[in-house]
Amino acid sequence: MLEAFYDVGVDDHRIVAGVVGQCIDCGTEGSIDTLPVGRIIDGEFYAYDPGQVQSLLEPVENPIAGEHRLSGRY
Repeated sequence: MLEAFYDVGVDDHRIVAGVVGQCIDCGTEGSIDTLPVGRIIDGEFYAYDPGQVQSLLEPVENPIAGEHRLSGRY
């Protein structure tokens, strides 16, 4: 579940946001540095449909520290 934005930037023609969230199933917290939220076309911002903006945060076990963290992808 997305909880907050902490940054906004431009990646080529895409607008990306840094976001933090929490796993609904296990409660593990994590972040995504470049979640695409829109694009620039001819100098105009066009937001992506919120229902189409998705990212998957998956728990990943860190075998060295024995901890869990979240890995994000979109």
